[in-house]
Amino acid sequence: MDKKMTSPQQMLSEITARKTKNLAFFQKYFPDTYNAFKDRVLESLKINIDPNTLTFEIIENDKAIYNGDVYKTSIKEARTFSNAFQAGSSNLPLRQSFADEYNWNRFFHGSIGRYLQEAGSVKGNVKPYSFDSELPQVVFLGSGAGVHVASLVKERHIRHVTLVEHNPDKFLASMYFTDWEEVIMPFITDATRSFVFSVGDTSHSENKDQIHQAFASAWNGICLNVPFMPIQTVYYVHQGDAFYTQVANRLNKEIESYITVWGFYDDEINQLNHIKHNLTSGTPLLNVQDYSGLSKPVIICGNGPSLNHYVDIIREHRDSLTVVAAGSAAYSLSKEGIQPDIVVTSESDLVAYRAFKLLDRDAFKDTLIIGASQIHPRTWELFGHSLAYIKQETATSEAFENLTHSVTFATPSAANAALAVMLDLKIQNLFMVGMDFGFTKSGKTHADSSFYFDEKHDKVELIQRAKDYVASDTFFLEKNQYGEIHTTPFYNNCNLFTQKKLRDVNRKDIINLSRGATVELAEFGTPDDLLNAIHAWTPSETDIDLKAELIKNAHTISRQQFDDAIKFIKTDMEQRLAKMRKEVAQLKPNRQSIDTALTNINRVNVKNKKASGSLSMLLRGSIWYWLYNFYALSKQINPEKSLEEQTEIFRRHFLRFADRLPDHFSFYLSTETNDLRLERTILEAEPEIEAWFEDFEDQ
Repeated sequence: MDKKMTSPQQMLSEITARKTKNLAFFQKYFPDTYNAFKDRVLESLKINIDPNTLTFEIIENDKAIYNGDVYKTSIKEARTFSNAFQAGSSNLPLRQSFADEYNWNRFFHGSIGRYLQEAGSVKGNVKPYSFDSELPQVVFLGSGAGVHVASLVKERHIRHVTLVEHNPDKFLASMYFTDWEEVIMPFITDATRSFVFSVGDTSHSENKDQIHQAFASAWNGICLNVPFMPIQTVYYVHQGDAFYTQVANRLNKEIESYITVWGFYDDEINQLNHIKHNLTSGTPLLNVQDYSGLSKPVIICGNGPSLNHYVDIIREHRDSLTVVAAGSAAYSLSKEGIQPDIVVTSESDLVAYRAFKLLDRDAFKDTLIIGASQIHPRTWELFGHSLAYIKQETATSEAFENLTHSVTFATPSAANAALAVMLDLKIQNLFMVGMDFGFTKSGKTHADSSFYFDEKHDKVELIQRAKDYVASDTFFLEKNQYGEIHTTPFYNNCNLFTQKKLRDVNRKDIINLSRGATVELAEFGTPDDLLNAIHAWTPSETDIDLKAELIKNAHTISRQQFDDAIKFIKTDMEQRLAKMRKEVAQLKPNRQSIDTALTNINRVNVKNKKASGSLSMLLRGSIWYWLYNFYALSKQINPEKSLEEQTEIFRRHFLRFADRLPDHFSFYLSTETNDLRLERTILEAEPEIEAWFEDFEDQ
């Protein structure tokens, strides 16, 4: 504010001119924002000028919100926030990985494991991360008058900014007090920085929807900025706002589960090898069409304990339901005398195939399995009919986009896949049960008839391992009508992806018969809800048989089409790696060089040729783990190795990984028959793995 202003009239003239300047800026660079605000006037807020002190105030609900001075209060708040993260201070949101946490019998795992071993990242070596004068990433929750944003950006160099404001009146008010062009232009002109803002109006939404929309706006702005997210992203909740505090808590809650689903190249290439065997052998592909006219109720059965409460109803009214089993629920249903019409699965490892082998093949000779295209190739032979689908979250999705439909959010569990497939088919009369995503104090994680509790199989290593995994790291989630619900990171992540899928297709009519964690947008139901739907359905000659229609409408792709897709994927990978190698080769052992190089590498890593593209998925998670761990080690307080040593170790190991990767890609996909890779789980050594590290061990 110009300190020479001597009258309210001059002050009013200045802020009016600033708003006009801001609108011109937004018209040029952010036209959607310009269109939303060009004709808008303040409705719930008022701007006051004190004629005695010549200060500004904003009034909301007849209350002053800046203690009599917009500028003084905002600048003071920004300085307090900056001091909380001053150079030399520290944080520790998540530790770096340890060398022995990776399976060295696979190419990526062996590469990064050897890097971490030499870098000293072993158990016991966990230290806080130091802040420097630069703040890597700041999320401003609430724009207010914008003065706090301008003040902090001026005081501290910030690499990535995300601003969220879902009260349009407040953002409009900020146009009077903050020169947004001055704030944002340095981020526009510097390719290594970013400024993302989301301005919306959620005033007519329910509170939980408001929180989700604000969370999603912030999350979409920060989630791809690895490694700064999650290591040193800080949340600035303007004026300690209660609503945005809930948003910040939701963001923090998401981080730990997010890092567990980044994915690894070793999994991706193993799945791609399965896809090769599946699609080139003629496995038909799911042809997604609109089945909203299907009136017969469809029930998706997960393997959670709530399935126990519905098996009697399903068995009694079997002919009035289309029963879809999610993965291992096929065994539970079959043991209860219920043969599902459809089984949906997504797990690609050999372990999943071995689990399906426990089924009675004669009982499933008329069952349709709908499997992700990367499931183990021998799985199909266990069922009477087969269809494959392409998961959107894979590199093959973009490579095959002109050949077939891709299913979104069909991860991380078979239950997620079953729901995603049915929603893409636009099934309307849809129920889900056994998708508990949590459990009560009883600790029971699966249905009573599950093979997890079958005495014939409880000693089978693969079953015990799966059971231990999904039930590990239990924590309290919520209290709802079914009592105190506990969950695990895996189950919670399944729930989050379920909610994402429901929002993606804008469905709020799914009835959730499960008895565990609350699933937003899917209201809890009762046995009466299912019985009412069953009794309301009347068989007729015009009814569509979902299973028969899906089988009839299937299609295939040719070998040439598959080979072209693989060539497309590899070319893209090589182009990405060339750019990354250049950045790493030029890396210097100082903060500016490291932060800039990692920003540039990550930009190459996440970018796709199309907005909806997925080619980056082949390498994205693995590159993120390289960046995340190097950045964490480079930021440690009182490190055991100098920054020069850490930089050189990272450079040598990363370049070796990147140089060998294209050859490994081709080698892994080279076997047509008698492929030994199909005989090994992802935890077992890949064939000839030692050869990829022989010369390295000699260095």
